[in-house]
Amino acid sequence: MKPLVSGSGYANSVSPKFDKAMLLPKTAKSWGVAEDALGDIWDLQGQVSTEYGSSIHTALDIWHKYAPTGKKIQEKKGMDMNYVLPKNEHIKNIVLSFEEQFGSDALSEVLISDVGNLMAGRIDRLEILDSDGKVCRIGDYKTNNDLDDKKMLKYQHQMSFYAHILINKGYTVQGLDIFHYDGTKWVKTTLDILELSR
Repeated sequence: MKPLVSGSGYANSVSPKFDKAMLLPKTAKSWGVAEDALGDIWDLQGQVSTEYGSSIHTALDIWHKYAPTGKKIQEKKGMDMNYVLPKNEHIKNIVLSFEEQFGSDALSEVLISDVGNLMAGRIDRLEILDSDGKVCRIGDYKTNNDLDDKKMLKYQHQMSFYAHILINKGYTVQGLDIFHYDGTKWVKTTLDILELSR
């Protein structure tokens, strides 16, 4: 059996790659620092960024799925805030800010596949726009400090991959939405669906 291609795997295959092996020795020499130290710094900073983003994704997933349950617990226990909100004040405020701007009337962490075309993926946010459940928008959360054109195009490829899975299954995908938390606020960018390159 051939393995299924993921959205991120597809996006990586059609996007420029960060060539650490080539850049690290040149950068370390230019900056006058040890190559192994700089490599560790890059790896650990990447880990911090990934874990931070994962925490926000998870907090939004819990909120989308269980806010009504959390509200019942809040009322039962006489709490000041919804039970499912993060205890971490920073991440709690990020979730509440998202709710205030965009709401939570959407499906979260939706697993999709088109096995016949060897495609699979997981959508951060799937907004259903009709009563039959066949018209939708695909949303993705990003927490990078900044989204340059290269990153945005890579994410557009990834979300377009998800869109084609749904289109192949008879859905109408109206468009793609990047929800970017830039460190102070959420910014929504709407993107078109790209044709697949494979």
